[in-house]
Amino acid sequence: MRAGILVEIISAMLMGTLGIFSRKIDLDPRLLAFCRLFIGSGFLLLTLIFCGRLRELLHRPGLRVLAGGVFLGAFVATYFMALQLTSMANAVILLFLGPPIASIFAHFFMGEKLRSINLVLIGLAILGFAMLLEFKFNFPLHGRLGRGLLFGIVSGITYGGFIICNRTKGTAPALNRTFYQQLVASLCLIPFLLSGWHELLGNTGNTWLWLLGLGFFPGFIALYGSVFALERLPTVVFATLSYLEPLSVVLFGWYLFGENLSAMQAAGCALVLASGVVTGVLRE
Repeated sequence: MRAGILVEIISAMLMGTLGIFSRKIDLDPRLLAFCRLFIGSGFLLLTLIFCGRLRELLHRPGLRVLAGGVFLGAFVATYFMALQLTSMANAVILLFLGPPIASIFAHFFMGEKLRSINLVLIGLAILGFAMLLEFKFNFPLHGRLGRGLLFGIVSGITYGGFIICNRTKGTAPALNRTFYQQLVASLCLIPFLLSGWHELLGNTGNTWLWLLGLGFFPGFIALYGSVFALERLPTVVFATLSYLEPLSVVLFGWYLFGENLSAMQAAGCALVLASGVVTGVLRE
């Protein structure tokens, strides 16, 4: 349990580095989504080769693993589409409906009963998350913004599906399952590559270094950490700790890019962090 909590904290923080890489790489966000997953699967393959476990990939992945890959590709693609069509605040808050959706599903269909303290903690994490966004979101139901809302809702539902697919420990190790899921997800995003491959090939050496970092940190390490943690943590605990990701985004923006941090955002940071700490202590 302790290992799962520690790994998910690190994973959520590394997921938050996506904002750093998106600032440093001047590419279409949809290409960034593809590179994150495809390069990440490349690092996973190299790890399996280095560990002498390449033969394990000859075993056919289960249906749950393949479904997890489809959900991963779907939530990444629809999240980036939502970012293009609506505000960042709308897109992010709709994506992070995924963890509560997964917790509710696990309560009713997977025997993971929610206690009152679990509901309070995840509620406080969601409140802190909304404070990080300073409650600046609205949900129009028509036109371009309405389509963005639809993509955002789908991203949240499919993120929840990705969590559920990885919740139970499969017969294959987490490293192998993460590889297959990232590979399937990148194949789902091939249309983005086909529409912008010329933009990708025109990059400088410096940009390719940033792309390698994108695939390694929020791709390989963070996604593998999430799958590892989901095997070991109840869904509601993972859901609560996942809100450390938007907290990391705000803190990275403040520390690295000099973005202002208002009193409300600082209070939101404290609330999300406190929820994560208490969740970890209770599970001990």
